[in-house]
Amino acid sequence: YAGKYLNAYGCQKSNVAECKRVPPGWDKWFGLVGNSRYYNATIVNSDDGGTTSRLLKHGDDYEKDYLPDALCNRTLDMIREFTREEEKKKPFLIVNAWPTPHGPFTPAPWAEHAFDGVKAPRTANWNASSNAMQQKHWMLRQLLPIDNITESLIDTTYQHRLEALLSVDDHIGQIARLLEAKGELDNTI
Repeated sequence: YAGKYLNAYGCQKSNVAECKRVPPGWDKWFGLVGNSRYYNATIVNSDDGGTTSRLLKHGDDYEKDYLPDALCNRTLDMIREFTREEEKKKPFLIVNAWPTPHGPFTPAPWAEHAFDGVKAPRTANWNASSNAMQQKHWMLRQLLPIDNITESLIDTTYQHRLEALLSVDDHIGQIARLLEAKGELDNTI
């Protein structure tokens, strides 16, 4: 397992066992403490099902600390380990839970501005008319029309989300290429 687990998972105190708890059933664990972060993250790391685990503190240097890349690198290392000749006959499961679908949607530096000018989709519900809003649930009827400031924030968030997802696309490519090189791509779901 590598990635975001539960919003309130773990804590920052390395001397408290519960802060480094690995959920049952995982041989390898690389779980994000707390909620979605891209830098300055803390990871609970274990290679033995939680018998021993430690907190890894990441900083704010893109080259070594960007969380989506750290998760991908951990996943690639696990694939290399699980596809060694002595391990090759055993099935394995790897879950990679990138924080990328969740805010703050911090793109990798190489992906910044890749979607400048792209606007969030304007579906039929975008700034729906007052007649259409009257047919909605009472909570939705409380919403005010989207003003220019809110529209700009929506578009910026949408752009950053797309830019952040570019790193996931890159990671999927790296994972698929490694599985192919190891002869496991056709044996992968």
